[in-house]
Amino acid sequence: MKSLCILFVTAILLLVAGCGDDQTSRDDLAPAKPQFVPRSADYVYPQIGIRPEPAPNERSYQARVEWFANSEPDVAGYRVWRLAEDQTDLRNRFVVRDLRVGVDSELEGDPCSWVDVGDSTGFEGRGLNMLSPDIETGDSRGYFWYLEAYDEAGNRSEMSEPIYYRLLNIPYNLQVSPIGARVYRLRWQYSFNSDVRPAYYMIRVYSYHWGADSVVWYQQVQRYGSDEFVDMDFALANSPLVPDCTYFCQLNAIATQRGDHADSLAGSAALTTFIYRD
Repeated sequence: MKSLCILFVTAILLLVAGCGDDQTSRDDLAPAKPQFVPRSADYVYPQIGIRPEPAPNERSYQARVEWFANSEPDVAGYRVWRLAEDQTDLRNRFVVRDLRVGVDSELEGDPCSWVDVGDSTGFEGRGLNMLSPDIETGDSRGYFWYLEAYDEAGNRSEMSEPIYYRLLNIPYNLQVSPIGARVYRLRWQYSFNSDVRPAYYMIRVYSYHWGADSVVWYQQVQRYGSDEFVDMDFALANSPLVPDCTYFCQLNAIATQRGDHADSLAGSAALTTFIYRD
């Protein structure tokens, strides 16, 4: 009888001790799947979540990826994955960048924004910019990008839906010069890809100090030569240009849809500056 009582008391103590465990302190809830910035009616970037980043020269192929920040307070960062379009096995996608909240400045805003500069990680022996057109064939090369969020406890979200993009050859030798009262001429040169030609070019002029959201002039033009120019009459600008101030002139080459990625565009972007004289 005494031993039975001891067993009963021991069982009660174990039960009480078990009830005292703080099961809620264990975090096994994964963050939500990241969401890319949706398609917009913007006249330059109608594609979802990705666009060409203006390049410092015609050899620097870069793409800007944009997504909404996760709402979970314990999200620690995001992994960016890339997969070449000719790869059918998802196991061949690889991590291009691991971004940490509080460390990487790309995560300070919402939406988040990060520039892929064509890092060749995962392609052993191929150290060239992986976003550039093929150096042998001249064909543009497309990729899929994926996002994965992770929290402080190490929980990882589901992989995001993929976005697709391919970068065309970059316009070069951009020059902006005055040719009349408030009229400036933009000149550029272009070497066409072997697999596709731009359907049109988009020109944007915006303040050097206020950035890309301060567009004062935009124009869509169709040009098919290797040496082109467009005259910009700033008397018709959205807002007056300030004399003696510096402005960016951005030129985007944009191609039509191709193959299985009919909802995606291809393109490239180049940038130059000029000082406006009234």
